[in-house]
Amino acid sequence: MAITPTPTPDPDGEIREAMAALYASIKTVQCRHECGEGACGPVDMTAWERKEIFLHTGILIPAPTERWKKLWRQDVRAVKIPTPTGHQWMDLHCPAYRDNRCAVYDYRPLICRVWGAGRGEFACRAGCATEGKRYHIEEVFRLTLRASVITGEMTPEAAESIMADLTDPRVLPSLRRYGASVPGALKELDAAVAGLLRGPESNR
Repeated sequence: MAITPTPTPDPDGEIREAMAALYASIKTVQCRHECGEGACGPVDMTAWERKEIFLHTGILIPAPTERWKKLWRQDVRAVKIPTPTGHQWMDLHCPAYRDNRCAVYDYRPLICRVWGAGRGEFACRAGCATEGKRYHIEEVFRLTLRASVITGEMTPEAAESIMADLTDPRVLPSLRRYGASVPGALKELDAAVAGLLRGPESNR
């Protein structure tokens, strides 16, 4: 009697299928590849997306530190990093951005797919068109949190808790001002979230 082999579980295959569906749900941006030299800086993404990009393209995109992202927002484009022989300058541009084009475009992470389909901070600097209304920043966060849940880097409960905080009426106005690149909005947002986490006593 023939024995039917038990299928081997393929977690990556399941994740890849779920991520493909998430990517397909994102509004389409008619990219003209005219981002310019200062467009792509330190890129946040899930560890799974980082691994996928490396497996398919051989390009390793380092996980950015908060310091790198802050410096990029201040128009700093390189930092000194320690090495075994001293220090060397490291370019903060995304290493996949080459010759004014993304070298990993077909495998780009969710955050890059949303770029240009959002408002303010996530609006396309080159003016590329997108289908329908652009995402508010809380919708961008919802998509990125969904990616973290799919890849197993965050529990659904944790993602729901974060979204509940971000969309709380005491926080959402500051979040949207941050998303619109209003000066000082990040500090305002930090204060609003801190007040929310402290609870009712913070309003006394």
